[in-house]
Amino acid sequence: MGVNVSRLYLVNGTPRIIEGDPDSDIVAFALLQRNRTVVLQREYERSMFVRLVILGDGGGVFRAVMRSGDVTVWEPVIGKFEK
Repeated sequence: MGVNVSRLYLVNGTPRIIEGDPDSDIVAFALLQRNRTVVLQREYERSMFVRLVILGDGGGVFRAVMRSGDVTVWEPVIGKFEK
């Protein structure tokens, strides 16, 4: 029995998005460099968890300052929180 996904993200550096079933409540991230796939509910698709942990991108608000194995330490980018 297959599962339909709303979007499939192929992540190998910059993510490539493949649109799927618009009625599905599931998104999948194929992490090609790690040989892993992460499946989440669509409501978490644009969450900070996805940006930092799955995509490894601070989105200009955070930057990785240290990596060791599967652990990454992030810090806020100065000025992004100031108005």
